[in-house]
Amino acid sequence: MSKQHKAHKGFPGQHDHEEVLLVFRHHLMSMRKEIFVSLFIVVVALFPAVVWPGNTLALQFLVVLSILAMAYFVWGWVGWYYSVYIATNERIIEVRQRGFFDRRVSEFGIDKVQNINYHIKGLQAVLFRYGTIEVRTYVGDLIMRGIHNPVNIQQQLVKIVQEYARIEVKN
Repeated sequence: MSKQHKAHKGFPGQHDHEEVLLVFRHHLMSMRKEIFVSLFIVVVALFPAVVWPGNTLALQFLVVLSILAMAYFVWGWVGWYYSVYIATNERIIEVRQRGFFDRRVSEFGIDKVQNINYHIKGLQAVLFRYGTIEVRTYVGDLIMRGIHNPVNIQQQLVKIVQEYARIEVKN
């Protein structure tokens, strides 16, 4: 378990004897669309202000579009920040947040996991170290795209499944 996740105390819906073993999220590059669109809007908004510097309408245009760009960026950031994956000694939980008012939670029992694979595709994914992790279970698949350092996360998940799935079978 990495140092940054040891301090994690718990989460809503956590069972009484459930222990959080790993918490991870998408790579920041998964927000690249929101970043580039926001920057593009600001650049477009700057154009009239640069061409007509004293024009109050151009400055108002700049302010309004800058606020819209910031709102779009914050909407994307909230979705990124509050979307997490939690691995416990009982289950793997996916919390997907989109914007402010759309949250979806899925969970898969550790004892149902058949295998865990990762895939890193493309130059950008190799350079920024992100990829896809696929958790195959008896009840369905959990596909996690854009995960930071998928090699390390996959290895940690395999260790968790090997350790805790065996314990559950023995009981």
